[in-house]
Amino acid sequence: MNRLPKPWFRACLLALCLIASPLLTTISRADEAALKNALDQVASDAPIAVIVPNLKAFSQRMATLSKQLGLPNPDLADLAGSMQRKTGLEGALREDGPMLIVITALPAERAQGAPRESGEANVVMIMPVTDYSKVTASLRGASTREGVTEGVTTEGETVYVKQLGNFAVTGPVRATVAGYQAGGAGANWLTASGKLGGQYLDKSQAAVFFNMPVMRQRLLSGIDKGMAQMEKQMGSAPANTADQAAMAKVMMAAYADVAKNFVRDAEMAVVTLDASEMGVALTGAAQFTAGSKLAGYTAKSSAAAPLFNQLPNRPYIMAWSANADGLDLKALVTDVVKDLPDNAGPMVALIKSKLPLLSDVTSYAQAIYVPANVQPMAGGGLIQAASVITTRDPAAFKVAVQDYLAAMGTMSQPGGVTIKSTYTKDAMQINGVNVDRYAVDYQMPPEAMRGNPMAPMMAMMGLNAQQGFIAQQGDKLVMTSVSDVELMKAALEAAKSDKGLGQDKLIGQVRTEALPKDAAAEAYLNMAGVAQMANMFGMMFGMPPINAPANLPPVAWGMSGQDNGAALRMYVPVAVMTFVRDTAMQFQQPRPGMQPGTAPPPDFN
Repeated sequence: MNRLPKPWFRACLLALCLIASPLLTTISRADEAALKNALDQVASDAPIAVIVPNLKAFSQRMATLSKQLGLPNPDLADLAGSMQRKTGLEGALREDGPMLIVITALPAERAQGAPRESGEANVVMIMPVTDYSKVTASLRGASTREGVTEGVTTEGETVYVKQLGNFAVTGPVRATVAGYQAGGAGANWLTASGKLGGQYLDKSQAAVFFNMPVMRQRLLSGIDKGMAQMEKQMGSAPANTADQAAMAKVMMAAYADVAKNFVRDAEMAVVTLDASEMGVALTGAAQFTAGSKLAGYTAKSSAAAPLFNQLPNRPYIMAWSANADGLDLKALVTDVVKDLPDNAGPMVALIKSKLPLLSDVTSYAQAIYVPANVQPMAGGGLIQAASVITTRDPAAFKVAVQDYLAAMGTMSQPGGVTIKSTYTKDAMQINGVNVDRYAVDYQMPPEAMRGNPMAPMMAMMGLNAQQGFIAQQGDKLVMTSVSDVELMKAALEAAKSDKGLGQDKLIGQVRTEALPKDAAAEAYLNMAGVAQMANMFGMMFGMPPINAPANLPPVAWGMSGQDNGAALRMYVPVAVMTFVRDTAMQFQQPRPGMQPGTAPPPDFN
C-alpha cells in the first residue's frame, strides 16, 4: 500500500480552502473561453472538478487580504509559491493560467466495519506550465518511465508528473497520473451548467463542478442507506415518543425524496465564488433535465423583494420572504400529500388534511426583531417575529392554524412533558381589525424543574411558553410569535400600507450589489441586530458591549429559477467580515479582574 504524500495532498486542500474562503475581494474575472479551456483538461468521467481560472490573481489578492485581516497562515502570503513548492513545479508554473483539482473517482463503497479510504489516490492536480522540461528539473532524483516522471519535491515528498499539452498532471499515485486523460468536453460541461449556472460562471473566480450523471447511482445508494439506518434507529424509540417518531420519519422521508429528485433530475451542479471590493458571493446552481419534476418547479420565478414592505420597519435580526407566483405549488403539494402515509399519528393526519391549503398561498414574509429589552421575553418568548401570509383563502388558513395548535396537545411527549394550547377568537381589536390570541405552554414535570439551574433562564426567555396574535386583513394573514400589542399593530399597518422593512436602504443596497434579479426568495441576516440582542444578555453577565458600525450591511441570500435551472446565492459584505474579526479580537482581550492566561471569573453564583 502506498504511503500518500501529505504535503502534496495539503496543497490540494489549500486550494480547496481558498475556493471556499469568504475572504476574497477584487480578482480578475474568468471569461467563457478560459473556463472552456480549463474544463477541456477534465477527464470526461470525473465526478468532481475544481477550477481556479487565474492562480496568480488568486495569489496576489490572498496575500493582500491575509495582511489586511492578520491571517496567520504563511501559505496565504504566497499561494502560488507555496503551490509550486508542494507540487515540485518551482520555476515551471505559468502563474496566470488555470489550476484544476480533479477527483477522478469517488471512493469505493466500504463494507461495514472496513477502514475508510482517504481519497488521496483519486485526486490529481493539473497545473499550467511554461516549459515542461523545468518540471522534471525541479524534482530531485527525477526518473521517467512510460511518460510519467517520479521525483522528490523540496519538501522531501515523492510525486508523479506527466505532460498534458501545456499542463502538468501531478499526484501522489503513479497509476492515477499515468492513466489520466483530458476529456476535451469543456463546451459540453458549460452547456450542461445551464443559463443560470453560466451567468455565475461568467463572473466567477473559482468554481466546483459536480458531474451528476457520473455521481447519480452512488448518491442514490447513499441516500437509501442513510434512510434505512435512521428508520432502524427510530424503530427502537420509546413508546411515549411514538407520535414524534412517526412525524420525524415522515419528515426525513420528505427530505430524502427532495434529495433523490435533485440527484435524479440534475444534469450538472456548480458552486461558484466571485467577489468585488464590497463583498464575496458563493453561488450554488443546478440545471435539471427538461420535463423532469424539478424542472417543472423551476421554470420561472417572481420577485420576492416587494414582500418585505409588508413587514414592520424596525431593528431586525433576520428577515426573509418568498414569492410563490410562477411556482406550481399545486403540483408540489399534490406530490407531497401523495407520499404522506396513513395511520402515522394525529399530527401527520392533520398535516395531510391541511397541506392542500398551501396551494392557495401566493407569498410569505417573516422577520425576527430585536426586543426593546429583555423583560418582554418573559411574556412572549425569545423569538419576536412577525409573519405575513398572502393566500386566496385566509379564513381557511387561520382555521388550519387553530387545528394545528389543538392537535399539539394530543401528542405524546417524551420526559413527561405536556403541552397545553389555547386559542381565543376576537381577543381584541387593533385599528378596527379583529385579532385572535393563541398560547402554547410546555409544562415540564416538577421533578425535572426542581433544582434545574436553567429553569429561571428558560422562564425569562419564554422558552417554556409561546404566545402570539393572528388576524386576517384582506387576503393576508398577519401573525406574531409574541403577545406584543405594539408589534402586532405595526405588522397590521405594514401589511396594509405596504411601506415596511423593504424601505431599509441597506437591504436595497445589498440586493442591488449581489442578489439575482427578481429572486423568488430572499433572506437577510443583520449582524447589527445580532449585536443588539447579544448586548442585552451580555450586560447581565458583565460582558463588554459589542459596537456595530453605522450602516453595517446585512449578509444576504437569494434564490431564483429560470429555464429548468435554479440558483441559490449567498453574499457576505467585506464590512461584515471586518466587524466579525474586530468583535472576536475584542473578546480575546483580558477582562477587568482577569490575570493573563487565566479563565474569566464567574459572573453569578
